[in-house]
Amino acid sequence: MPRIPALRFVAALALPALLLVLAAIPAGAGPLSELILFASRTDRYTQIYTVRPDGRDLGILIRLRGDCRQPDLCPQTGQVVFAVQEHGSWNLYRVDLSGRNLQRLTSSPSDDRHPSWSPDGTRIVFETNRWGSEELAVMNADGTDLRRLTSDQTLNRFPTWSPDGSRIAFVGWRQGSSDVYTMPAEGSQTPTRLTSNFYADVTPAWSPDGEQLVYGSWNHLRGFLAVIGPEKVPRRLLQGTESASYPAWSPDGRTLLFTARAGHGVALYTVPVEGGAPEFFPTPLFTAVYDLVWKRRPLPW
Repeated sequence: MPRIPALRFVAALALPALLLVLAAIPAGAGPLSELILFASRTDRYTQIYTVRPDGRDLGILIRLRGDCRQPDLCPQTGQVVFAVQEHGSWNLYRVDLSGRNLQRLTSSPSDDRHPSWSPDGTRIVFETNRWGSEELAVMNADGTDLRRLTSDQTLNRFPTWSPDGSRIAFVGWRQGSSDVYTMPAEGSQTPTRLTSNFYADVTPAWSPDGEQLVYGSWNHLRGFLAVIGPEKVPRRLLQGTESASYPAWSPDGRTLLFTARAGHGVALYTVPVEGGAPEFFPTPLFTAVYDLVWKRRPLPW
């Protein structure tokens, strides 16, 4: 079918029909209602980038004198929490999407990393070594009321809050391997182990419906992606995802965004959740890309 120019198309519609079409479009639908965040090195420091899902408006969230990593966007408030390495340790900050209202949330000689918002935007879970080994902790959105969630003296990393707020997924190093676990958000019960293999499982991310997790896995040679659901049977995404890492789920649950090598650099790719051929995401090549996030954001109308 030949493409009809936009002006001719609008002119051909009767006004009532046009109003019906506009009414059928959900408020805030499409790329404007979504945002992708990731970390990449620029000159001396790693900084956090933002870009729309169609590849437009690529820019740096805020420039700081320190490496900025592991951003997470709160869909309720539009604030970004992230980790900054400065003076030999990692601490957590938050900032508006405009790059204004920067606030330091933790101040410790230890490392506080990998923050994740609760769905309602009131709390943040993160990993910390302030008690020795890597443990999980939770605090209010303003950095107050910090509370320890795990205390098993093993490595607990990459926490991420489930969409319904009831669970936290994370990577635990137990029994000689790193595997994906979940636990109640209050941390009152023994964690449930989801994966059990000889691979190094890292960076889990919840599907928007909270039924599945995608994660990166390394077999000492290269990285790949895997998806696991309630049946606890991992499904490896084979085609085209070799050396893939840092997966993020699209808000509609249909697509995965990830990073992989491309020539002499690193590129972003998308692939259907059900599998298939990956496609380049329309951004330039980077020397390195980390910590992908793809979420809806509040709009000013």
